[in-house]
Amino acid sequence: MRGNEFGLAVAHYTAGLAMVPAEVKASVPDGVPPEDEHALLRSVLFSNRASAFSQLKNWSQASADAEIAVEKKGDFVKARTRFGMALLACGQTEKAYVQFAHALKLESNNMAALKGRQACISMLPLWRTLPARQRFRERFGVDLWRPKGTTKVYAISDVHFDHKCNEEWAHRIDDFEFQEDVLIVAGNLCDTRNALVRALTTLKAKFRRVFYVPGNHELWLNPTEAAKYPDSLAKLLGIMETCDELGVDCFPSAVSEDIFVVPMLSWYTAEFDEKDPFPDPNANFDHQCRWPLDPDTQ
Repeated sequence: MRGNEFGLAVAHYTAGLAMVPAEVKASVPDGVPPEDEHALLRSVLFSNRASAFSQLKNWSQASADAEIAVEKKGDFVKARTRFGMALLACGQTEKAYVQFAHALKLESNNMAALKGRQACISMLPLWRTLPARQRFRERFGVDLWRPKGTTKVYAISDVHFDHKCNEEWAHRIDDFEFQEDVLIVAGNLCDTRNALVRALTTLKAKFRRVFYVPGNHELWLNPTEAAKYPDSLAKLLGIMETCDELGVDCFPSAVSEDIFVVPMLSWYTAEFDEKDPFPDPNANFDHQCRWPLDPDTQ
């Protein structure tokens, strides 16, 4: 690597991986495989080979190797940052952000992760990432020429689907009456991603289209989700991916001729608070949210 012979480096790391004793695949009686005693070595070799592939601009292979490195040793910061860099180069900005955020959760002053996270934050609002472009291409014009007067738009918020009585209410919505109509869900649908999937699946079955923006409750980091989401922005990106999987709209789109729904993906800003223009990141308000907030600059 130091001699800039990156192809040779790939060959050496590949040979090194072949020399590492194979993982034990057979499971023990309780179904859990034994811990891999060579996990760190495997992670280092895959991570280094990913770095070599990155130098060769082979981003897809770099991403694949770095992903394995993270899988083998999730607390190896260098593997996280290299995975993030490869994802960023592949246009997967949302997934890259998550890796950089995980790295910073492990090592808060890691410069590569800090720069990578900031690059992601700068790019995400531009809607030029691969998932954002796909949403626009596939969803924006679906109803662009739908005749006026053929659909109604309903709006609701604070459903709190994770409360049993509210979930039962949602299931009681008529299965046929609103099949030509649109529902806007304006936040605080539930607290966890699992509940969100249940809620959106239920509502999507009742309406022709469902538009959704999260509230503060959805971006709380429940203890059961802390390992998956390093911060609330990572959870927001995960929620948007879930919406894509369920066919729920979270980006602007036409719902009929000359009628558009434009979800506003915004949050609190100091400009709204004349008394305290510098919000305290240690304040207890929404203390279950975790934001990439630098108290010295924001």
